[in-house]
Amino acid sequence: MLRPASLDPDVLNERKEQDKVFALLFTLNPGYSDLIKHILRSEKLPSLEELCA
Repeated sequence: MLRPASLDPDVLNERKEQDKVFALLFTLNPGYSDLIKHILRSEKLPSLEELCA
């Protein structure tokens, strides 16, 4: 609902990557909440690969 509908494959791939990042962040232990907030406040969301590194 927060993202406008799109059929553009590049946009859909970017959203899929973002969904993976969100899924990983929200499964972390609550002790990482400050780190999660820091990542979510950044100008650009990192890729899943960058996040895992």
